[in-house]
Amino acid sequence: MMMMWMMWTMWMMTSRDHRRRTDLKTLAASHTPRWVLAVLRTQCSTNPNLGQLTRIGQRCLKSQRRDDCINSVSTAEDNYNDSKSMSNHVAHNTSTTDSTSTSINLSSQIYTNDIACFLSNQRLKQSEIAKCLKLAWVPPPDFAFPEKIEGKQKRKFQYKYLTTFPWLAYSHQKEGAYCKQCILFAFSGGGIANQRLGKLVTEPMVKFKDAINEFKNHEKKEYHLLGGSKAVDVLLDKHKQQVIDSNRKRIVPIIKTILFCARNNLPLRGHRESGLLSSSEIRSSCLNGEQGVFRALLSFRVESGDTALLNHIETSPKNCTMISSRIQNEIIVAVGDVIVGKIVERIKKCKFFSILVDETTDISTIEQMTVCIRYVDTSCWIIREDFVGFVEMNSTTGLTIKNSILDKLKDIGLSINNLRGQGYDGGANMSGKNNGAQALIQNDQPLAFYTHCFSHSLNLCLSKACNVPSIKNMLGIVSCVATFFSASAKRADKLKSVIEADTTSNSEQSKKMKLKKLCETRWVERHDALITFKSLYIYLVHALEDLQNDTNLETSCKATLYLNSIMKSDFLVSLEVTVTGFSYTLQLSISLQSKQQDLSKALSDIMVIRCALEELRENADVNFKKMFKDIVEFAAKVDVEITLHTRFDDRLSDVMPLEGLIPSNFSFYDDDSILKAAMIYDKDLKYSDSSCLRAELHMWRCQWYNNDDKPQSVIDTLPHCTNLLPNIQVLLRLFATLPITSATPERTFSTLKRLKSYLRSTMTEERLNGLALANINKKENITELEIIQQFSKTSPKRLQLADWTK
Repeated sequence: MMMMWMMWTMWMMTSRDHRRRTDLKTLAASHTPRWVLAVLRTQCSTNPNLGQLTRIGQRCLKSQRRDDCINSVSTAEDNYNDSKSMSNHVAHNTSTTDSTSTSINLSSQIYTNDIACFLSNQRLKQSEIAKCLKLAWVPPPDFAFPEKIEGKQKRKFQYKYLTTFPWLAYSHQKEGAYCKQCILFAFSGGGIANQRLGKLVTEPMVKFKDAINEFKNHEKKEYHLLGGSKAVDVLLDKHKQQVIDSNRKRIVPIIKTILFCARNNLPLRGHRESGLLSSSEIRSSCLNGEQGVFRALLSFRVESGDTALLNHIETSPKNCTMISSRIQNEIIVAVGDVIVGKIVERIKKCKFFSILVDETTDISTIEQMTVCIRYVDTSCWIIREDFVGFVEMNSTTGLTIKNSILDKLKDIGLSINNLRGQGYDGGANMSGKNNGAQALIQNDQPLAFYTHCFSHSLNLCLSKACNVPSIKNMLGIVSCVATFFSASAKRADKLKSVIEADTTSNSEQSKKMKLKKLCETRWVERHDALITFKSLYIYLVHALEDLQNDTNLETSCKATLYLNSIMKSDFLVSLEVTVTGFSYTLQLSISLQSKQQDLSKALSDIMVIRCALEELRENADVNFKKMFKDIVEFAAKVDVEITLHTRFDDRLSDVMPLEGLIPSNFSFYDDDSILKAAMIYDKDLKYSDSSCLRAELHMWRCQWYNNDDKPQSVIDTLPHCTNLLPNIQVLLRLFATLPITSATPERTFSTLKRLKSYLRSTMTEERLNGLALANINKKENITELEIIQQFSKTSPKRLQLADWTK
């Protein structure tokens, strides 16, 4: 068999050059035995026409030597015996005795995992370091170390050196000693001023005169002290951690820049971005606005003296600068994950939460569902409503919305078992009794009570009241007049000059120089618009009278039309009635949108406004004596009433008695009503026995018996709950968690419009969520280290930022 192999090899050496190159490379890449390669090398040396084969044989032999030194786990004695038997086999089957004897001697000197095999002019891989520490060859106690003549005496390495100095290793190949631990870090240099490493590190110690002192001096070296007195695993961990810490410092300026752009709603990328920032010309083009804001800010940092960033840009390879668009997206996602993680951590401390959900269509005509969480922050006793992300919707049915909500809660780590409230608008797909999202979720979690947004309910009441034709026409005229003046700078200046010409106006009126447009959705803005219109009414009449004679035909015609409209008696009566009604509901609309509003306080405010409006209606003759007599007759004909109770009463009536736990409401509910409402949450209470609840309720009442300064809301009451009243605290937290309005989700839509504009309409959902979380929750305290830790978890990076072996 061996002779057939040799004949095939000789045929290969006499083939054409192109066949020889192809087959020899295949031979070198295969698992050809070392003894065959040694023979080929000998034969090639005698044939001057086979230089290509000689070089390939040498590379193959060198490669196999290194692979065997690192990858094999067999013992030295077994390899030594294998080498001897191999060499005998070659000597018996070849006719070139002298050549084969050379290969036999070469093979017999190679010991698997000899410490010399790990010498390298570059940093070793992590796997190679581990194998060196675990599998480096150690001579047996009876090993015969070679003797060498030093001067007039013979000296040799002593086995006792290995036991005295655990870091010492002996190389059979080099017949000398090495420091096993220092070899691992030889490429990095060491000592003061990164001095050159020599004996025991890059070169073997072969002279053993006064060896003990030599070894002791080596132990005092600075680079050896890096880990010489510590365990090997600690040494590796420290070295690895130093690399990780250094790399993390390199990308801190990049993360700070991305975070700055995200919080200030700045677009990161430009239309065209190219070139390395290490070039001063490229940085100049970035500073001139020719590329994106992100690269411009990085260039600004460099030009301002950020040496760490400049060093990173200049020393990093092109594929490791960490400023590419893909890395930007990953960092943005990491920022969002860190923010959501902090929010979820606070929610889990509180345990109970409610969801606030709304939908809108973005600039790309994609249906976006925003999800916010309402909960009580137990660290500072405030109610929080935090945005946790947008969800792209392919369908808006109740079932799809329900599944999307539950999937989102699962993704961020919240359980539906702790869901205690739902807050939506009045859409059928959200509020439907049978197939709406609230009904489907309540089937899975009966304690997740649904609340129709109080602000939406108020808007519906006002819209219903504004359906009176005269009031509806008045609102239309006010809107048209506001548009008329705002559409032309000349007209706006005319109104401003009329206002400034009036020297009798007080300071408050003089501050208002222009009209406000009526907002279609925000009734608070309508309040301000009507009040402003009324305060500027006299100036509007004068300005329109002047504009009737304007040379522009359109201006003069519209000015005449609007002047006649606003001077009619029905317009004035409608304006006065609407302004009077809106004056009562203005503060109510503002207070309902507060995050700190609770169910009890909201209903209490509504009752106050309702009572005031009912009293206004009952005493109409007194309150409206300055108005025309026709107002009463007109109201009687159309049967218009200002009513609020039909949309707000009987809401969450089962749990409303819990507001009796607020000290200022003690007189409104008896103990039985409160206990009945408390038993709805019996699984959430620490002690659900009625006797325990009754005892706590009695102690709670006694605590406030002689106290005149009683809290008015749930959030003011919670800090006064002691450890003696655990159930009272839980019930108050549950009551505070119930949603009031969906104003917070509405606010996120404003951020969505600013983020995803027509210039950034192709933004991906992950990038959108990351930027939105950073912009909306900009007060969230996050550090660059937290972002780096989250960023490094996604996938291994070319720039090592974490230990992926753990």
